[in-house]
Amino acid sequence: MTDRPPHIVLDPRGLDTLTQGGQFRYVLDLLRGLRDLGPALRITVFGGRPAPAPELAGLFTAGPDRWQYVYFPRLIGRGSMYREQAGLVAALVRAGADLYHGLHTVLPVWSPCPVVTTLYDTMYELFPDYAEAVRSRPYRLYRWAVRTRARRVICISRTTASDVHRLWGVPESRIDVVHLGTTFSDSGAQTSPVLEVPLAGPVIVSPYNLEPRKNLAVLVVAFSRLLPAVPAAKLVLYGRAAVTPEREAEFDRTVATAGVGPAIVRPGPLTDGQLGWLYRRATVFAFPSLYEGFGYPVLEGMAAGACVVARGTSAMAEVMGEAGAAVETRSVDELTATILGLLGDDDRRAALGRSAGARARGFTVQKMVEGTLRSYEQVLGRSIPAASSQARNQRLCD
Repeated sequence: MTDRPPHIVLDPRGLDTLTQGGQFRYVLDLLRGLRDLGPALRITVFGGRPAPAPELAGLFTAGPDRWQYVYFPRLIGRGSMYREQAGLVAALVRAGADLYHGLHTVLPVWSPCPVVTTLYDTMYELFPDYAEAVRSRPYRLYRWAVRTRARRVICISRTTASDVHRLWGVPESRIDVVHLGTTFSDSGAQTSPVLEVPLAGPVIVSPYNLEPRKNLAVLVVAFSRLLPAVPAAKLVLYGRAAVTPEREAEFDRTVATAGVGPAIVRPGPLTDGQLGWLYRRATVFAFPSLYEGFGYPVLEGMAAGACVVARGTSAMAEVMGEAGAAVETRSVDELTATILGLLGDDDRRAALGRSAGARARGFTVQKMVEGTLRSYEQVLGRSIPAASSQARNQRLCD
């Protein structure tokens, strides 16, 4: 048995070029967590941008260690899928990789080393909006590779694991459930975002995501129904995800029809500090999504001590447990009644916020990284020693 540290190639291409969203957050947390925990590994990151994302740049410059960044752009155009497969195999051979971890939707159909993948959800096969994507050749190739090439399939929730087993036929013996973690908390330095409208009364907070399954129009209608009872309320929709001109025009029509435009605030993307402040300021954090592979915003809101309202099914229920208000978000009446009831019940909101913060503390980035390392160990057939306390403390101070 060699003492050489295993060489792991992580491939987040397609995600590392984003600036927001749960999967981008996962990449940041996983790579930072691996660096902070300091296991005995060599790490190469295949990146989709010429230089590492600014949030990750420090991982590759903080002294002489075993981290390396390789620019490997995703290909487009005629024959790109086949050229990318050939290039990926060649890159893994050049790197001398012991394990390849695909963090997005590309896996090698043949690999010189064992393959692990992280799978976030199966939403494409659960909603008709994505039928065209399911029929596409890259999607079908990825699904085939997960079934036949991945030694371990890391699923970010039990919900996703169940769906992957049921819909894709991946044996449960090859699936590892590794919950996401968060660095948000109900304390610490937080900065208020610059808002055009003051938040003097009750504040309902939700992500501004126009993907159909996010179900945001139902929340707008529910807000319009409760507004007469709490006229000082504001609905703050942060971020700007899955926005197209057509979707935004339709959303604006919904807002206009509901007559609540002046009471809706859209601050756009926020920093972590601003978002933490907004979660803490929220009277209610409402997440009307119909389906999630995990539901990062639910966990972030809980970690900040927010009173969370979310659908009582899918991974939202798995993350929230009893520490939030479960509701059928398909029902405008039920969503309206639940939020209105919470706005009028200070004691229940406070109790749910405390429970949420306590539950969220069980979802840590360290646990996520340790679970990922256990998957690596199963594939490699060897243990991966942790860094010494002195070395780990030095990394955390860098």
